[in-house]
Amino acid sequence: MPVVRSAIIGTIEYHLGKEGQSETGFISLTVLFFHLLHADHGVYYGLARVLRAPRHIAAKEEDTVQARFQSERLWTLVALILASLLLRTDAYGQEMRFMPIRSAPLGSPVGTIGDPVTADFNTDLGCWEYRVSAGGIEVDLDLQAFGWGNAAGSPTLGAVVAAVLPDGYVNAQGGDLNPKGWPASPFDGAYQARNRCEAGGDLSPCSPPFDPTCDNGNNGACVFAPNWVMPVCANDVPAVVTSTLAYVWGTAIQVDCNTDDGSVKTLGGLILEVPPNAKGTYVIAVDPDPNDSAMIDGTGTTIQGVVFTPACIRIPTGSCCSNIGPDQVCENDLTELECQLRPPPIFWTEDRTCDDCGCPGDCPLHGPEFCDDLNPCTVEACDLICGHCQYSPSYDEATECCDPANGNIELLEDGDVCTVGTCDPITGEVTQVPDPDCIMYDPDAYPKNRYISFETGVIAVESAFHVRMTASAHFPASVGDLGWVGAPDADGTALVVPNPLYLPSWPATVRVGDCPIVPGSTYEIRATGDGINFDPPIVVETTAPPTPKLWGDIVGDFNGAAWEPPNGILNVGDLQAAILTFQAGASAAPLIWADVHPEVPNRVVNINDVYALILAFKGEPYPFADPADCP
Repeated sequence: MPVVRSAIIGTIEYHLGKEGQSETGFISLTVLFFHLLHADHGVYYGLARVLRAPRHIAAKEEDTVQARFQSERLWTLVALILASLLLRTDAYGQEMRFMPIRSAPLGSPVGTIGDPVTADFNTDLGCWEYRVSAGGIEVDLDLQAFGWGNAAGSPTLGAVVAAVLPDGYVNAQGGDLNPKGWPASPFDGAYQARNRCEAGGDLSPCSPPFDPTCDNGNNGACVFAPNWVMPVCANDVPAVVTSTLAYVWGTAIQVDCNTDDGSVKTLGGLILEVPPNAKGTYVIAVDPDPNDSAMIDGTGTTIQGVVFTPACIRIPTGSCCSNIGPDQVCENDLTELECQLRPPPIFWTEDRTCDDCGCPGDCPLHGPEFCDDLNPCTVEACDLICGHCQYSPSYDEATECCDPANGNIELLEDGDVCTVGTCDPITGEVTQVPDPDCIMYDPDAYPKNRYISFETGVIAVESAFHVRMTASAHFPASVGDLGWVGAPDADGTALVVPNPLYLPSWPATVRVGDCPIVPGSTYEIRATGDGINFDPPIVVETTAPPTPKLWGDIVGDFNGAAWEPPNGILNVGDLQAAILTFQAGASAAPLIWADVHPEVPNRVVNINDVYALILAFKGEPYPFADPADCP
């Protein structure tokens, strides 16, 4: 890549020619550039002599072991990443993350080594979470990297750069976070942790400005580069950019001595001030933009697929009930510490609102009998979080009613599809209320396939009823006298018999279902007291042929409560109605509508009726005898 190398080298020479001899951080950046762009040793050392800083500047870098990019040089680091993106290599599980490791009181002197903290992984937020009860602290976040050179075929590491997303310093609930010392002394909150205290596995940062004697109570020595992202190598160059809140950490080496043992390594650190009014969750993330954060292998190629895992600083909030009693007050979104400052007694519930609990009860302080309301229709329980007694019905409110006096259960359903049962929970009584939206149809008032119905009217003397067919779509040759209405059963249903039956009284409605009653026909019923003189005819019809089918229309549409009368169409709705009637379900059709089989209807709907209608649906003709041929 001679063109790219020449362009960036020229840029470095120009800026160093103007200001480079006064800035150690920029000399470090020069070394970083040359490593990544494969500059050969002759070019590197030649330019190093030209661009070498004064003696006292070089000595200062050796003393501090921490070079920093100055604010006006941030663009050069971006140029580095853009150049490295021209080459790519695959990832082998590489990861960069922020990990909370220590905390100290807010305003602690620079270099204070705080107390160790424990971070747990929050699967919901996908971050390493440090949970505290209140703000007013400083949290030390370790910027860690790992995963190169350990797996077979994995690339070695030549350089690494990472930027923080400052958006995470702000949330909607509490005060904003700040890097320690920002903006007056931005370096106070960022460091390159190549030096660590060695005492009891403490490994606290001790590179300047931290105390080089590790005066942390462990009497440890400050050792060079334990667990550092780059091992102890010649010319390894760390740097930090603090010109904006988007701090950037970077480091590179010039020799291939970066074997990875698979353990977590430290790239640097960020110390955040958490103000006293902080609350809620702050997510501190590595910027995933490859222009800002990347791992670069030993050949200067950007490693793709690096995982960036954030840290979370969480100060939980919840509902706070204070001054518990007649004048109690419930407030939302308070930390536990804020709640403790309210008038006692108090009750704080994490991640809940006043709408969830209100002010708590005290049932957890008592035995199980505390919540017993002596009602056999309820099941009582104590909410251990809110402290309230909870009551749920011991019966199915959708279908049952319970009498609290004795626990007796009564069903709401009475079998009438046009009534709705309502329960009085105080008395346990069920009341049936008419459903105003329910439309029921009198099955005797509409044509049927195998039955005819007629009103007998007022009978003054013993009377018999004569049956005559006057028209038929399928059996015109059978038009004529058919016989007489036989003895009705308890439901008022009768057969056609050859001789008159004189009775002093008849049911108000008589249904005739027999072999001579066939679809698509018209009948006359005449009453007589002597077989000579007849009353005017009662004209009744069976269902008309459902064009283009020949017969079998038993119902119309289902209206939500009942089947509507036959509508001149034979479709799957008729088959469904027959099946539901066969199953005796709640949505069954009237029996005299669905009973079409056998030749003499048997007042039962079974699989034979369903099969007969399936054949009718297929277009087959009426399967039974001509009325004139009925026995």
